[in-house]
Amino acid sequence: MKKGLAVITILALLVCALGASAQEEGSAEPQVFTSGDYEYILLDDGSAEITYYKGTERDLSVPAQIDGFTVSSIGGSAFSHNETLFSVELPNSLTGIGEEAFSSCEALQSVSLPDSLASIGNGAFSFCYSLNSITIPDSVVSIGRNPFERCDCLTRITVSPDSAFAVIDGVLFEKSTKRLICYPCAFTAPDYCVPEGILSIGARAFSFCSSLRNISLPDSLVNIETLAFSQCTSLNNVILPDSLTSIGDFAFHLCSSLNNITLPDSLTSIGNGAFSGCRNLKELTLPDSLTNFGGTAVFFGCHDLTLTVGRDSYARTYARENNIPYTYADANDWLTN
Repeated sequence: MKKGLAVITILALLVCALGASAQEEGSAEPQVFTSGDYEYILLDDGSAEITYYKGTERDLSVPAQIDGFTVSSIGGSAFSHNETLFSVELPNSLTGIGEEAFSSCEALQSVSLPDSLASIGNGAFSFCYSLNSITIPDSVVSIGRNPFERCDCLTRITVSPDSAFAVIDGVLFEKSTKRLICYPCAFTAPDYCVPEGILSIGARAFSFCSSLRNISLPDSLVNIETLAFSQCTSLNNVILPDSLTSIGDFAFHLCSSLNNITLPDSLTSIGNGAFSGCRNLKELTLPDSLTNFGGTAVFFGCHDLTLTVGRDSYARTYARENNIPYTYADANDWLTN
């Protein structure tokens, strides 16, 4: 009996040890190789992904091969915060550019994207203050969160009619999802009308557009994504269409001039921090259709705000639980009754 228990115990320990070993192998970081100014890893298909560039070249032509391995990908943040890059030519072997790969390359003015490129990751060229134009090849089928956020000099985005994307009046859209991806923050016009048929305003699509004062949204619009209009500091008037169902987290964060916004009866969800820092917002009517608030900070920093809510609504419960001043549309009907 004791021998049997001992065997069972040993087997149990072996199973645990093997499981732990397998878990460690599964979570192991890929080996990083160095070749000149580049660090890279090998992907499952045997190609190389550049993970870091430490060089100081002004005009850089990224190689198609490193140590005999085909360069297929630029990894997340691989070139970010490089202070010397002025122009970059990417190789025809490249299929993917990772999240924030060239973010905060403040001197970067020119990027040549190859015809092999299939995807551009979230914020890939964000905060490239000097980038003034970009041509997106027809091979690109996927673009993440606004890759050109806070590109203060970007005034020209070019695509062909055969692309999966479209540019209308300088604004970048995705055709298949009818999503507005990027309204360049370099634009100085005070007003903009989103085309009818657009279903979604993409994440950070208008962020840092400091000249924008008024936005007209189409009756087709269903969703406003995370940080879509964040830090549009001149935006003061927004009328949301009756088709809209959700407003994402921090969608109007730090829109410090916003003083008038109309929420439709179709709206069911408002994300956390959606109107945080909108210090000039004094009054807002919340529709009875609302069934979800993303968190307790939806109106954080709106110190003078009073909400108008329905008497038995979810919005009233939210206001009470978060100590936000509120009233009812019929609060003074007693005067005439």
